[in-house]
Amino acid sequence: LIPPYSHVTYLLGRYLHVPVAMLPARCVYTNFAAGDGMVKLYNNDALPPVAEGHYRVVTVSDTHNQHECVQLPMGDLLVFAGDALTESGTRYVTRTRSKGDIVSINAGGIALADIFARWIGRQPHPHKIVVAGNHDLVFQGMGRDAVHQLFHERSNGSAIYLEHEAATLGPLRVFGSPYYRYHSRNDAFCDSAWLSQMPDDTHIVVTHIPCVIPTTDGGYHEKYFLSKHLTRVGAALHAGGHSHYAHGVYRTSAGTPCVVGSISAGWHWERLSVGPSGQRIDPIDAERGGYNPENFPIVCDIALPKGCPSPSDAWESDFSHSLHLSAPASTSPAPSRGSSAHDSHKYVALVFAPDYDERFAQHATARLAANFQVHLSSSAADAASWAETVKYDLCIVKLGVQGNLGSTVLAALRGNVASSDCIVIVHSSTAAQDEHLRMSYARHFNVCAFIHQPTEDIFLDSLIENLDQQQTLSEAVDVASSAVLLSGLSVTDHAPEIQKPRLLLFVAANDLATADRLTPLLSERFEVHSFEIADEAKRLVEDPKCPPFQLCVTKLGTLGNQGITVMKALRGSTHSRHCKLYVHSAGAMRSEHSQEALRHQFNVELFVCHSSEDVLLSAVNDYADELALRTTSVAANEPDV
Repeated sequence: LIPPYSHVTYLLGRYLHVPVAMLPARCVYTNFAAGDGMVKLYNNDALPPVAEGHYRVVTVSDTHNQHECVQLPMGDLLVFAGDALTESGTRYVTRTRSKGDIVSINAGGIALADIFARWIGRQPHPHKIVVAGNHDLVFQGMGRDAVHQLFHERSNGSAIYLEHEAATLGPLRVFGSPYYRYHSRNDAFCDSAWLSQMPDDTHIVVTHIPCVIPTTDGGYHEKYFLSKHLTRVGAALHAGGHSHYAHGVYRTSAGTPCVVGSISAGWHWERLSVGPSGQRIDPIDAERGGYNPENFPIVCDIALPKGCPSPSDAWESDFSHSLHLSAPASTSPAPSRGSSAHDSHKYVALVFAPDYDERFAQHATARLAANFQVHLSSSAADAASWAETVKYDLCIVKLGVQGNLGSTVLAALRGNVASSDCIVIVHSSTAAQDEHLRMSYARHFNVCAFIHQPTEDIFLDSLIENLDQQQTLSEAVDVASSAVLLSGLSVTDHAPEIQKPRLLLFVAANDLATADRLTPLLSERFEVHSFEIADEAKRLVEDPKCPPFQLCVTKLGTLGNQGITVMKALRGSTHSRHCKLYVHSAGAMRSEHSQEALRHQFNVELFVCHSSEDVLLSAVNDYADELALRTTSVAANEPDV
């Protein structure tokens, strides 16, 4: 076994505890083909040359949305071994219950998947392999074919996504699988990995689960259910991730080279690295914590028994055959900034308006033309592609419809460092009617103003007038936003009352101070129904005429008046059985056994006590944001005008 490099990188990252915007351009290197067992740290641009007949593989995993912090060295093949995201089933995915079936993925999750796929596509390596991990519930919910298509299109065919399947690249055969019986509440692709299905003569195997990891007593643990199949198929390399502390290079007892490419180390609540964009790619990290990139990519040279692929070789798989290996549908090339002398002095604006609102697209473009170079698109995919590469000063987006969402454009825009100061305006009658939706977009995408048809001319007239008076763009937008507010039309006059989601709060009479403290805070986002007596709550829940509850916050209560009575009623009801459950209990917080029992019996998703009520309120607001996004016309797949 090669001594793991992980002990060096992990200790540096964990105990120096210095969040970085960008990891140094360095990498861990070993030459498995030479068999000398040497592991060294190199600058990315100073790696030894690739020997004749050898193949250079760059391996990473577990970036957890912070991929922009990673500087990758060049190689023949880039392998990503899972956990692109940080989804545990409470951020962007809705499930039937804890660890249950995936019901839906909201726009934020799809946008994060797309941001990562675009990053993979931008890497210069001729070929790439992507496998999902136990945090990648978004990929699981999207479905294999959709994720195949996403990576194929975003990389122009250079990347292939493998979900328990094989592919070939010239003389190279690879196999990738995300599946494993993960012992974690983060349980995407949690199922038995039937590795007996791995075809013979497979040269590179990629799984999220590692094959060899170090133990606390200085030894090594080998997963023989995996290593025996590596031996059977004659694998030249296994790449894995998942176990952040195990970052390093190893060999199995039979001699198969193994890599654990985890870029991230431990979980952080504070001192989160923010990346070169100045913010976390997943904004929820700021409230719930996240992983910091602290380890370097691993580069290894291997010898392949049937020779090396050429850069021009194309991936062959069942999926690629279904595409006839064609290039993805052409998208509009990114417009340039200041493409003529006439435009060079103008601001640059991006306008996204789907085909259903051609009126607004033409109107806005005409009004802005004197002061802006306007890039107009009805395709979210094209607009997002432009947003990643062009520096924009102003962005006006419609919310769009499923499959063509404005949130996709905004996520790409906010991922572009050059456009970090871009001013974002959302044009939406739906947002005009829904304060919580406006709060969600402002929070996730730093939206500066919301307009809709009755206020669009007020905004545009004021904006242009103030720019003509030589105000800065920021000043002009502030004045225009104020004009909209002063008009009294910023909220649709005929807007129907937006129904808040329903929350059941059970707090027994022995702790009414908690109810008094929480009720006004919870009522900001939910219609709160508060009970002191469990049987009364039970009767309401069991009433077939009772509208469904979306969330329940419950104390465990006292003997004869217990929160368990309420939870049983919810899980047994026909209309509220999918209600999220949060338990407020100091006793449960102290007892992992109690927590596990309640999770198992009632699918409780969160445990808090008095000292962690800020965590409760954060989770409640996150869920309210999710419900607001899910119940808009976007989720209903209806045009927002």
